[in-house]
Amino acid sequence: MTTFYSQFAQYYELIFPFREATYNFLKSYAEEESARVLDLGCGSGHYVGRFAREGFNAVGIDLDEQMIAFAQKTYPAARFVRMNLSEISRLEERFDLIFSVGNVVPHLKSEYLKSFIKDVNTVAKDGGYWIVQMINWDYVIRNQGMSFPVIEHPEHKLRFIREYLDVSEECVTFRTVLQQDEKTVFEQKTPLYPITPEKFLEIHRKNGFEPAAQYSDFKKSPFDEAESKSVVFVFRKA
Repeated sequence: MTTFYSQFAQYYELIFPFREATYNFLKSYAEEESARVLDLGCGSGHYVGRFAREGFNAVGIDLDEQMIAFAQKTYPAARFVRMNLSEISRLEERFDLIFSVGNVVPHLKSEYLKSFIKDVNTVAKDGGYWIVQMINWDYVIRNQGMSFPVIEHPEHKLRFIREYLDVSEECVTFRTVLQQDEKTVFEQKTPLYPITPEKFLEIHRKNGFEPAAQYSDFKKSPFDEAESKSVVFVFRKA
């Protein structure tokens, strides 16, 4: 099955480039250079690739075959596995740092979220960190949506459009459109399943994680439940 992400793989690095601030934030929780690092929903693999280049044992998983193929070709020093988030307990390694950059976790239906957090706990080492970034759903639900800036690359004649539709506490439709030279390359509507920061923290506390920090971005800007559009959680396995 061809998905938006399959057709998006060749454009991913342009639309969502590697960000040094994000990498430095993540790396600050990898306490030793021998640390094992796992990226859940790695996309094109650039953060995993950088960790591997700097000597870390780095693994990235993603469900999309084309994303994994791109990552393997572009970052051969790292290990990439095509795998669903619900399958991570199959991994034999135990990791010092696990992270998910972007709004990946809300792709999971709410009934699978608790078992997913349990699985993250299983593959984390004792004292290991789990860092997850997502949209602040309190903000989205309160405002019945959120404005996304159009991402443009004039030199490639690219425009990437995002919007939330049919906003409710149970489900939100995420519409994405990629245009090139004023023609639509791909368009897709994906269901997302909101989880408020308070509920997300509660689930983690009940499943072996201690909250270590909470920010609105990877620059460590303070999180404001009413105003922040995104949230970055840092958990530590008890």
